Amino acid sequence: MLAADDQLENPTPRIREFQAVILAGPGSKFSLQPLTNDVGGNTASKALLPVGNRPMISYILHWVEDCGISDVLVVCPSLLKQEISHHLHRSEYSNMQLELKSIDEDDISLTGTAELDFIVLPCDFMPPPTLSLTTILNAFREDVDEPIAAVLLYERQIPVDGKDKGPKLTVGLDETSKTLLYIDGDNDDDDDLEIHMGLTTEFPKARFTTRYLDSHVYVLRRSILGILREHPGLLSFREEVLPWLCKLGYRRSKRDRWAQTLKPEDPALKLAILHTTTHVHRDPLTGMVSAAQASSEMPQSFDEEATREIKPTLNRPLRTAFVVHRAKDGFAGRGNTIGSYMELNRQLLAQIASKQQHERGGKPPTAGDSIVPASATIGERASIKRSVIGEHCRIGKNVKIQGCVVMDHVEIGDGAKLDNCIISRLCQIGERAVLKECETETAYRVPADGKSASSPHLYP
Repeated sequence: MLAADDQLENPTPRIREFQAVILAGPGSKFSLQPLTNDVGGNTASKALLPVGNRPMISYILHWVEDCGISDVLVVCPSLLKQEISHHLHRSEYSNMQLELKSIDEDDISLTGTAELDFIVLPCDFMPPPTLSLTTILNAFREDVDEPIAAVLLYERQIPVDGKDKGPKLTVGLDETSKTLLYIDGDNDDDDDLEIHMGLTTEFPKARFTTRYLDSHVYVLRRSILGILREHPGLLSFREEVLPWLCKLGYRRSKRDRWAQTLKPEDPALKLAILHTTTHVHRDPLTGMVSAAQASSEMPQSFDEEATREIKPTLNRPLRTAFVVHRAKDGFAGRGNTIGSYMELNRQLLAQIASKQQHERGGKPPTAGDSIVPASATIGERASIKRSVIGEHCRIGKNVKIQGCVVMDHVEIGDGAKLDNCIISRLCQIGERAVLKECETETAYRVPADGKSASSPHLYP
């Protein structure tokens, strides 16, 4: 564990029902390059990439806080610890009990020390205002079958630019019982889908679809950690553990093998069963067992009764429940690729424009389609449309910026033109430079009159 200064006191104690575990890893190796490139020994953290000038991780942290959970463990690679720790010490998180645990980059996994049932969340998921984390928690709390896990899926949504380039995901669902039966990814259109016969036998109305995406938000029983301890080779929860948990819903052999680990019977319940199934008639006055029954119905001693083995019910369900967020109820998405990160910013701008149009009685917003902080310096006749401008940026005269994300402390020279670009912090764009559909790494310099081809990654 880390030093005491990596924990922030929570002055308002709350009932601890769940612990939240937020995974703040770097993501897939190339998914966010060059935005997360190592520059001069400093790697930009995916968790702190800005969406609407707020770090991505702040959206998930406040989402957790809003449902009353204050006990949060943030897990990150060692090389990102200092930067993330600095952010977590902000006053906006003063009501949360935050702990930061740094581990090796290739060892980001579930902690084995959880004391409660827990929620695993990614640092890059942005939920809509209409979706409360309580909805997912209730699917876990209130289900009469007491599922071992609950998963949040969200409906695939068409991006603002109309081009659906998102990942493909195949899921198998039983709508009646709200059970997730199958989840996989990266299936080509002409690949055969291998389905176990036990699934179709037990769930004949199962439905398979590519309509949904996985939010990587999971509510899990603490007992699942027992599975991870017995299977140290299961490194990825999404790719290995979750598909395995789904199989427990219809594979009887697996269910019988792991029922006692995942859903152990309550000793008090065992004792109650023993008492209710022991039929010994006593004299109401003396309390003595009648002589006629003494030889045939005398029970075992109390100790033997209390410790007698009761076999677990073979049909005890080990379900993984699911909740679906519909597209009509608001945009939800992850910023785990260049395209999806850009889409989060576009959607946020669209929400701001829609809100301003509503406030203006249905009239289009005049200059409200961008985010420009007061700390930014904007030159004469500069044009900024549908863009996010970071703090302390300096934008020269006659600059045209359209559909861009410009991070903090960027300088853009006079006459430059930027179209659908992501410009990382501390970059310098020379005068009259023309950039289109490109991304830059931190502190990159574009010379005067520099130009980019379509969709390059700009870095040395």
